[in-house]
Amino acid sequence: MWNWIAASFFLQPVFNVLFRTLLRWIGSGGEAVDRLEVERKYSLKHQNKKKLLEEIEFAGFTYWCKAEMQDWFFPTRDKGELIRIRREEIDKEAVHILTIKNWATTVDGGRERLERERRLSSTVSFGLLFVYRMMHGKQPLMLEKTRELYKGNLGDRNAVVSIDKTEDLGRFSGTYMEVEVMAETKEETKQIEQSIESFVVQVAQQAVPVKESYKDLLELSRQ
Repeated sequence: MWNWIAASFFLQPVFNVLFRTLLRWIGSGGEAVDRLEVERKYSLKHQNKKKLLEEIEFAGFTYWCKAEMQDWFFPTRDKGELIRIRREEIDKEAVHILTIKNWATTVDGGRERLERERRLSSTVSFGLLFVYRMMHGKQPLMLEKTRELYKGNLGDRNAVVSIDKTEDLGRFSGTYMEVEVMAETKEETKQIEQSIESFVVQVAQQAVPVKESYKDLLELSRQ
């Protein structure tokens, strides 16, 4: 028994490295490409939601869909890296997406997330979660949220506004807004950032910027 415990103690780090390598390898396959995610998050704790939605539509955005999401976050050695599997259900149709994000310095000196996504089959998705649970005796950190999506334009760029509702963040639970514009890896992003900030001033004067990711908030809520 003690030999088994000792072996598990020393092999666990090896298993973790191999598992993260597997996730990155899967994420690099298929048609996955790196893109810059210029995204800003805001707490809507003090914002009137009805007025907000009216202002979003007045700004030229149209309602897209409502999604039920489950996010599983895998631990990484690099705090700046995010590895996530998402189950997203829209109109009773579910898809599974592996996302890998890292911080990157843009060509104009900004700092944004470099994002790569790959769609997974449900078998592969739940298989990876099963392997993780077998290795650790528990599932990875998980967040459930309901998301309402609006799409439109900020200048000449396609943009997506997400209104999220979650009860899984403890003292940080509530309603959030994310504004996202995707860019190519060699593009300048400061002008995109400014257009997002101007848009938020226009539609949500009471919104409060949130620097932490949902994974960060989830970890802080457990402390």
